[in-house]
Amino acid sequence: MAADEHAIDACRENLCREERERADRYVFPKHRRRFIVGRGLLRTLLGRYLGVPSKAVSFSYSEFGRPFLPNEDIQFNVSHSGEIALYGFARNAGIGIDIECVRPIGIMEIAGRFFSPNECESLAMVPEHVQEAAFYRCWTRKEAYLKAKGLGLQTPLDSFTVSLDADRPALLSVDGDPEESGRWNFANINTGPNAVGVVVFSGSPRRVVERAISASEVVV
Repeated sequence: MAADEHAIDACRENLCREERERADRYVFPKHRRRFIVGRGLLRTLLGRYLGVPSKAVSFSYSEFGRPFLPNEDIQFNVSHSGEIALYGFARNAGIGIDIECVRPIGIMEIAGRFFSPNECESLAMVPEHVQEAAFYRCWTRKEAYLKAKGLGLQTPLDSFTVSLDADRPALLSVDGDPEESGRWNFANINTGPNAVGVVVFSGSPRRVVERAISASEVVV
């Protein structure tokens, strides 16, 4: 998400008045820049999908503060970590996306607090030298699923179980709803060696298209 000043200015021009005011409330410049670039790119991409100028994109917000497009069949979701942002778009399907930059943390302690018993057991069985990667796969899959559902973090993270397998991302079970796992598809996103990303979408399997974009591609 790193961008030069010209690109940042172009992104800011795409924002509505409320978004500019929100940007100005950030205390630290890097957080202000990330919001401006992130929201500016989102408006640009949505404008292209909808065939309207980016400034004409109008958001509504859920009770959890998640932006959405009223009266449109396109769903979207955004996640960012550090200087990387992921955008997910789907038509006529719920979608959630999540990315985490890999960094050393107390993975077993965090897993014990938030993961389901089956996830904790699976993580404990992973060889130590790849345990960190397995933890982040689990975490991002759980986050993306909740975002796809539009529920926010009021749903206990230990009330459902996802896979930790590198090549088979999936929702394995949900407490009290044996049919839920069949409603969602998971796909890994190529984020490079230092981050983990995943997209979750409802309905039948579909092709996932990945594309890199930079702030310099913003159209004012």
